Amino acid sequence: MASAGGYVYVVHEREFKESGRPVYKVGRSGDIFQRLKSYPNGSHPLLTASVRDQVAAETQLKERCELKMERRLDIGHEYFEGPFQVLHGIFSEVTLAYAEDLEGKDAARRAPAVDVDRLLTKYVNDERTVLVQQRFWKVTDVLDDFNTKHGVSMSLKAFTTRLRSLFKLRVEPMPFGEGELHPAVDFTTLFGATQKQMGDEENLTRFLTGGADETTSRSHRYHVRRVEGAVTVLSRAKEAYRDYMKSKHSRGSRDWPQDETTLKRVGLEVKTVNVCKSCGKLARGGYNACCASYGKDNRTKRVCVLHLDLTVEMIP
Repeated sequence: MASAGGYVYVVHEREFKESGRPVYKVGRSGDIFQRLKSYPNGSHPLLTASVRDQVAAETQLKERCELKMERRLDIGHEYFEGPFQVLHGIFSEVTLAYAEDLEGKDAARRAPAVDVDRLLTKYVNDERTVLVQQRFWKVTDVLDDFNTKHGVSMSLKAFTTRLRSLFKLRVEPMPFGEGELHPAVDFTTLFGATQKQMGDEENLTRFLTGGADETTSRSHRYHVRRVEGAVTVLSRAKEAYRDYMKSKHSRGSRDWPQDETTLKRVGLEVKTVNVCKSCGKLARGGYNACCASYGKDNRTKRVCVLHLDLTVEMIP
């Protein structure tokens, strides 16, 4: 017999949040508000979802996380370490599979193990010409077409939520036919902004992952890589990216994208942290001090990109 419905959630506990470590706690509860209050002050609840079977949903979450992330058994059976973007994708898929229907029926059809956000983004971009021809579309019509073309069983509630989250689309009651109201989505304001956003994300991804041969300007070669625990001041990263874009992509925007989705996708995060003035690393004292010169008076708060190592080489 299935267990009672409830919630599953992901928390970034205070200890790991303050140290910048990507270690996350996966859990379940029948009373999500009381459960989250039990964590230490400063802990950050990142994801929560209502599910029809909290035990089964949590089990699926753990099993899927263990395949793609490191299970930190030294901390506890419910702790996983790895990029948040990976965890977010797993959480979306599992909670979609165990989501409750809008009418409260047992409509938690098991969704296939697919990246729904990726499929939905591809679908909207592939169908942009059709969708933009008419200002408002019934959400149910778009949902049926999406499910048919990709062989998934996404619920109306989940579909509407993802449209709003991914594309910031407006969904509202609109009259169709004999004055009947249906939830409708406005696609006309999406495509100009989406095209620019996709281009900006692609350029930033190339800068962060392209390697030193690709990441060059006329006068500099940028060695960019992800190193656990490294920090790069955000203004310095922006300056390097602007120089890179000026040389490589003169037609693209030279500004660092405001949306942090691309950074999270490659395991990076923007955060205000204490930086050591002597070594430029994340300020840390005690046994594992960042350097011999560390002291409370020798640190400063800076907005940084966590886990980003950036080295600049002059080109003769």
